[in-house]
Amino acid sequence: DEMAMANVLLTTVVLCCAISSARSDKWQHGWDTAQGSWWGDFGHTLLTEEQARFLANKYQLVSLEKCTGQSEGLLTEDGIYHNAKMLKAANSSVKVAFYWSTELMGLSCYEANATFMAHPEWWLRDDNGNVVNNKGTLQLDVTNAAAVDWWLSVPFSRNGTAELIDGVLADGSGYKRTANISDARLDMLWQAKLDMIAKLQHKFDALNGGVVFGNGLSEYDLNPADPHNLQILNHTRGVQNEHFAAFEQVVSSTGALKLDKVANVLDNVQYLANRNASQVIFCSFWAGPYVGSSKNGFPYFAGGKQPTGTRAQVFEGWQQLLLKYLPFNLAAFLSVAESNVYMAQSVWYSLNLGFVPCPEAPDSCAAPPNWYPLLSKPLGAPKAPRRQVGPYKWTREFEHAFVTLDLNSPLNGTSIVWHDGSNFDGSSV
Repeated sequence: DEMAMANVLLTTVVLCCAISSARSDKWQHGWDTAQGSWWGDFGHTLLTEEQARFLANKYQLVSLEKCTGQSEGLLTEDGIYHNAKMLKAANSSVKVAFYWSTELMGLSCYEANATFMAHPEWWLRDDNGNVVNNKGTLQLDVTNAAAVDWWLSVPFSRNGTAELIDGVLADGSGYKRTANISDARLDMLWQAKLDMIAKLQHKFDALNGGVVFGNGLSEYDLNPADPHNLQILNHTRGVQNEHFAAFEQVVSSTGALKLDKVANVLDNVQYLANRNASQVIFCSFWAGPYVGSSKNGFPYFAGGKQPTGTRAQVFEGWQQLLLKYLPFNLAAFLSVAESNVYMAQSVWYSLNLGFVPCPEAPDSCAAPPNWYPLLSKPLGAPKAPRRQVGPYKWTREFEHAFVTLDLNSPLNGTSIVWHDGSNFDGSSV
């Protein structure tokens, strides 16, 4: 009868809310310190026990990249699961994500490569029937059901997924333009890709409440219907904003910020964070306004500039840049952060490029030997959303600190002042 049906519906709503709340709480960070919101995505070596302990106790989420374990002779699937076991052994509460690209980046490092190469009917072809090749990598035809099933299976290809893998960084989740494919077909391919990552999210929903986060928020404006790829979060429980104040958001000839684009990144993160608290936004920040990603194995700035000299001098240069840009990056993050927004900062994606310090051999990595002391300072929850106080300038107050972000003067105009009378580098104000 109607009363019985009403009771069933009410019970269903309460149960669904309880499940959503439990999953949301699992991915909500605290506000004691900024370190509590830290995450990172890196490869490509196996971890030492010391590195695993550091990562498992400093990071809330560790995403393990393509080609992890390659230098030790392992396939990526084995390398990721190996490092995941080490991290979980060091701290069972740390979350671990499996890197897996919708564009099959690094596929040759995976055991799954053999299966894909044996099925040419899974390869994407352009409108002329030619196989699409993206920088040496064949692409997946996401409209082929068997190909999609194969892609979905890879993160689960080893034992212990439920205990070891808390989600997937689904790289390449945004809209993509491909030569010799019509706009109508590009739209169809993107929708099929979104449907594919949604299926992966459903698999983790059923397995352990894990999060699939699509890397795709951007300012490249490739799709007029959704220029920043916000639709990703209609299909997953997470999303990554990989670029901030770098690449498409800076003038390539000078490195000056494109203020509208940088501000729009913050607007998007704030909007998505408040739209649904059960969804998670992962933000990446860098050691300055990069204009390119590969010169001598490192990113570079306008004019091709980057730290130079001996190996030790190069790493010391990057250490100093990470320290220099952390206050700006952290202030930008804190200006829009909620408990479902996470922050990463590094030079690039190898383990030794900013993810773990190496105080006994500082000439072998880019992370500051003493890490980042300001990340351990008391922070407390935000008292209110950010407040705009001028063009491209905002403030936000936390329980123990006051943040000012000024995109017009990113380094000199930005500050984090703690209520104990210290500023972002720990000195007296």
